[in-house]
Amino acid sequence: MKTIKTAVLGYGYWGPNIVRNLNKLSGTEIKYIVDLDQQKRNQASEDYPSIEVTSNADDIINNPDIDALVIATPPSTHFGLASKSLANGKHVLIEKPIAQTSKDSQKLIELAKDNDLILMVDHTFIYSGAVKQIKSILKNRELGDLWYVDSVRINLGIIQKDVNVVWDLAPHDLSILEYIIEANPVSVSATGLSPENYVGAPLEGIAYLTIKYDNGVLAHLHLSWLAPVKMRRMMFGGSKKFLVYDHLDPEHQVKIYDKAIGKTPEGNYQILSERKEGDMYAPKIDQKEPLEEMVEHFIESISTNQSPISDGISGRNIVIIIEAAINSMENDGVEIKL
Repeated sequence: MKTIKTAVLGYGYWGPNIVRNLNKLSGTEIKYIVDLDQQKRNQASEDYPSIEVTSNADDIINNPDIDALVIATPPSTHFGLASKSLANGKHVLIEKPIAQTSKDSQKLIELAKDNDLILMVDHTFIYSGAVKQIKSILKNRELGDLWYVDSVRINLGIIQKDVNVVWDLAPHDLSILEYIIEANPVSVSATGLSPENYVGAPLEGIAYLTIKYDNGVLAHLHLSWLAPVKMRRMMFGGSKKFLVYDHLDPEHQVKIYDKAIGKTPEGNYQILSERKEGDMYAPKIDQKEPLEEMVEHFIESISTNQSPISDGISGRNIVIIIEAAINSMENDGVEIKL
């Protein structure tokens, strides 16, 4: 099998994690790491002495020996770097979000299609054992009919200076929802808060999104950079059982609760109380690092010329929802039809 020669653009917050996992893989070789910051380039050279480090992205994008590029740079640079890379015949793995507008996202999809290239978005969480297990549970209808999803993704920072909290955090939850619900969103409403002089720009640091799907599922997302604690939790409510996914619980990331709401013989609703010990259980979860799984999938998609799970269309779909959420926030939380 041909060795796929890669380069990673960006060695800031996420780039080192990408390089660490990509460097493990057989069938691929990292030829270059690119970053504009001298300190980050020095760190990359120290971490990986055998990989050439440079500040010139254009030289790498134009290099005919490079097969694929990973773009781990700020969101405002995603479209420009990805469009140049695809136009120069490179397969592209890009950090979320794929672009800052759905129009630009669609342009990247078309560029990849026209040049017969793989375009993939790093929606890391859908490659986790926990999320794959949840998808299987829902598909097997263990929860019955899915009614709602409540998600909380909060922490104190890390504050982004070029995007608000929705652009920064929502893609994680939205990509999980798209992957496991398998339904189309029909409307979005959102509200947000921008504390005065917050990080020197009018950026929302806290937001609440409500999404309605065409199969009746209601999803609510709580996103914040302004919380004193860190939480990464999603609750799935079904007609038979409930499921809680807590990313920060290493031993029991997924818990299933055998609880439901039913009618009494008189026709009144009550919480069913016929529960026994062990009605909550935690299935075994594959603990392979999701990021390792994700980069493996990228390389495999290139080798087999098969569309990845988190392809450009998936990335565009997330951006469409975020655009609607921003529109709603700018209009006092009005419901935006999709």
